[in-house]
Amino acid sequence: MTRKILYYSDFVLAPLAALVILFLHEYQNLGFDAFCFLSGIVLWSFLEYLLHRGAHFLQLAEHYRHHHWLQQDSAPSIFLAVPIAGLTWWCFPPLVVAGLLLNYTFFICLHWSMHHLTIRPSNIFYGAKVRHDAHHGGREVNFGVTSRIWDVFFTRR
Repeated sequence: MTRKILYYSDFVLAPLAALVILFLHEYQNLGFDAFCFLSGIVLWSFLEYLLHRGAHFLQLAEHYRHHHWLQQDSAPSIFLAVPIAGLTWWCFPPLVVAGLLLNYTFFICLHWSMHHLTIRPSNIFYGAKVRHDAHHGGREVNFGVTSRIWDVFFTRR
């Protein structure tokens, strides 16, 4: 039971923290604010790629194998949002953190869906599912879940 609570904690904590930031932020320059928010979205996609690629590169075999075979029990989301948000809070404007947390929420929801739901060819996320399945099939490709941009940029399609 505790593992499930830890697993699903970020499904609640990350969007809640992002919404609090968005609600409390004093919007003054909408162009800069939008840039900051979008930068947070891009920042998470890059961190997601680095964390996933880094775990594979460093061959953290036990964690990686456990994650791939027992997805629900070995959440990448065990309070991951808290340290990431805390670290970025000191380095970036609040709206960057909000964008990062919302894209992180998208990541954990999409990743969970890929492992637990049937995604049919007519679904908008089917391409992501196919790429993710290729990754889980043992190929060293497709380390980005929410975006292919870093896989393409680093030519690891």
